[in-house]
Amino acid sequence: MSSDSSINEIIVESKDEIAKMERGGWFKKYYVWFLVPLLFFFVIGSVESFLILTKVPTYIFPLPSLIFKGFVEEFSRTILPHLWLTLQEVLIGYVIGATIGIIFGAIVDQSKLVEAIITPYVLILVTTPMVSLVPLLMLKFGFGIVTKVIAVSLAAGPVIMLNTVGGLRRTSQVRLELMKTLHASTWQTFIKVKFPSALPSISTGLIVGGIFSVITAVGAEFVGGSTGLGNRILYFSQLIQTPKIYACIFTLSLMGITIYMIIYKITTKLTSWRE
Repeated sequence: MSSDSSINEIIVESKDEIAKMERGGWFKKYYVWFLVPLLFFFVIGSVESFLILTKVPTYIFPLPSLIFKGFVEEFSRTILPHLWLTLQEVLIGYVIGATIGIIFGAIVDQSKLVEAIITPYVLILVTTPMVSLVPLLMLKFGFGIVTKVIAVSLAAGPVIMLNTVGGLRRTSQVRLELMKTLHASTWQTFIKVKFPSALPSISTGLIVGGIFSVITAVGAEFVGGSTGLGNRILYFSQLIQTPKIYACIFTLSLMGITIYMIIYKITTKLTSWRE
């Protein structure tokens, strides 16, 4: 009887330890979801208190509570319609730029002649601030969405192309020799070996291209046109409505973070096979 009771005690103790480990594992897995909001509200509260104590003028830096009030007041009337327009510019331009960038990256990897011809122009596009080309694009395409889409495509495409080329050329030589031994065609080698090996580098290019897309779209709205959150920031600045300016900036930040997280999740899924 004593041995049975001791075994039961061991089993009970083991179950308690497992339950503790599971609770601890759950906390370790989800603690970020608690800490990030807590830190956010702590920072906002600290900024609010600091601005109240130092009596900083509202037109220089408004209270976070006033920014939130401006966000609520203008959300359905101004922010949401113009957010949708900015988002259209970003998404359409990004998809076009990413598609062209990956295709040209694959072509450049296969042809030294094509690389010699287009690389100088790609480097010019990468190193030139795209906002500076927007006035020239407006002379041809006007002040509508087409100009912004072209600007975003030109900003995202070259970056993605360079990352695609770099990734394709870092393919393991052993794998390439194996495909030659198996008498694989160029297309089979590209699909089965080179493109999967280049996915991490392409993923980096897609993330950077997404960031460039948001920056370029807002910059293009600054330069010309009457729509988009970038234009609304200029409009509210002329009226010295600083809380509403910060509300638009906050919305753009949320949009940029959301786009970054979506691209990051998708590219992580695509490259998870390497782990």
